[in-house]
Amino acid sequence: MDHIRTTALRSSLEGYVASLVRPVRVGRDRGSAVVHLDSNGKVASVRGGDSSWAPATLVSPSTHMVEAGRRAMTRALEHRYVPLVCTDGQGQVLGTIGIDDLMLALCTSSSGAMSR
Repeated sequence: MDHIRTTALRSSLEGYVASLVRPVRVGRDRGSAVVHLDSNGKVASVRGGDSSWAPATLVSPSTHMVEAGRRAMTRALEHRYVPLVCTDGQGQVLGTIGIDDLMLALCTSSSGAMSR
């Protein structure tokens, strides 16, 4: 029964970034966090693949993959491949979305995402 639920959940998320979110460490300590919070608890920056910090680009779980890809690829070149930060309606971090994961999902999507 769990397999049926999992398969149904994945198919209902197809085309949306919710299916790509990976949990990460969040906090004010830049030494241990991947997503850095400011003094008000809001997302301030995200650590890139080279361990440098970049301004965070936020998406919600219901953001379509095409829109997320468009937003990622229109960022400044030095931040283009930094992960996106997925937050809920209250601004709580759910995790990050790697740009490589996003691009692979777009390439293999059966929802016709590339034509939107």
